[in-house]
Amino acid sequence: MPPQATITVALSYNGRTVLILPILFLGGILFFEQGRWLWHRRHRQRVLKMHWENVDGQQVLEVVPDLQLEELTDEEPGLVPADPEGARKAVAVMREPNEGWRQKLYTSLRFAGRFVNPFLEWRDKNATNFWEYLHWQLTRTNRNGIPRNRQLLEDALPTVKPNFALLHKRPQPPPIADLSSSWIAEPSPHSDSLTSHNMNVTWFGQSTCLVQMDGYNVLTDPIFSERTIDYIGPRRLRPAPCKLSELPKIDIVLVSHNHYDHLDHKAVKELGNSVTWYIPLGMRDWFARYGVTKVVELDWWQEHQHDDRLQIISTPIQHWSGRHFFDVNQTLWSSFVVRGPHNSFFHCGDTGYCSAFAEIGKRYGPITLAALPIGSYEPRWFLRHQHASPEEAVQMHKELRAKHTIGVHWGTFMMSDEHYLDPPRVLDESREEAGVGGREVFTTRIGETVVVPPGEGWRSFGED
Repeated sequence: MPPQATITVALSYNGRTVLILPILFLGGILFFEQGRWLWHRRHRQRVLKMHWENVDGQQVLEVVPDLQLEELTDEEPGLVPADPEGARKAVAVMREPNEGWRQKLYTSLRFAGRFVNPFLEWRDKNATNFWEYLHWQLTRTNRNGIPRNRQLLEDALPTVKPNFALLHKRPQPPPIADLSSSWIAEPSPHSDSLTSHNMNVTWFGQSTCLVQMDGYNVLTDPIFSERTIDYIGPRRLRPAPCKLSELPKIDIVLVSHNHYDHLDHKAVKELGNSVTWYIPLGMRDWFARYGVTKVVELDWWQEHQHDDRLQIISTPIQHWSGRHFFDVNQTLWSSFVVRGPHNSFFHCGDTGYCSAFAEIGKRYGPITLAALPIGSYEPRWFLRHQHASPEEAVQMHKELRAKHTIGVHWGTFMMSDEHYLDPPRVLDESREEAGVGGREVFTTRIGETVVVPPGEGWRSFGED
């Protein structure tokens, strides 16, 4: 048999050539994924309903406060809490005024080597999801309103070159007079200069931000490449406003999950072990392939002390993980709370709305600044479980008890159906409807720096 026959096996039928091998291969994968999903769904539903009953039309949790790990695992063979010591957190509860028990905390759960979402709002991903995705892609008729004229796009979605001279001055604050047009200043009305207690946040597109707080430079979900995947991934609408090498020395990198638009292997190789990487469970081996060993793996609700000055906590989000078809959900997805002596920061990365945000705010709020995703949310019938809408971002802002929220994850890689300028517009409308001030929830131009003092409002500063 010639070599090419082993690659493309064909069957001639009525004059037509049907490629068998690719069809059998794809069908086998989908069949396997469907079976795995059904098995996971059975166990997940049993876990979630183990102590649930319906009271007053609400899902509430009936739980034995002294439930032991052995009781949990005996009743649910095959269930492996990612953090056995914290397994009881899965059934931690709070007393509601109606005397019912509502679920308060969620621990990460892993079945057969795959993590699953413990939230009732989640819809499990499975083989049918592939066909829904295919249907969505084949029936798309819009181009997100992106103008074909590059000049029109540049005018509508401007980028700003960051002021590196000022960024590199941290932790020494720049005088107000030094602020350039790439800054939105939030100075105290009682001072003509910024104090070292202020936070700086610079947005580089998608969920990539440089956060300067309490003397540390924190980078989130780094991607500076033109495409999410080399040569074939979605291309940036606008180029990155700078190179990674131009940034101040990074101390900490927070990685919410391993999707390509949140974790660029080029950034990993460039930063290497010069920074401390905070990552969700299961990602250590991937980093080790690039020689990166300075990593801290965290499970949900796990806390880590960084240099005795910062506390970094991994917190739940509703999403999924995977860099290819065969590693879906083998690693966890997380948000992070960073708490310093004077400020706190919440990095979300990517999430659908779920009930965990109220608990995060209750435990770690108020939060000085939150970076919340507001894009990639249409069509809602397909994406609402994994991507929050701008309306939901406003709700998350309130539940987190955030003083300020910057909207991210928009205007960078178009992978959904909404108009490319809708996220900030809808965010403003939703903010006004919710009675939230524009100085609390806002968006910026790509490359722009926002200076956030604790408890102060903000205003534009410099030439615009």
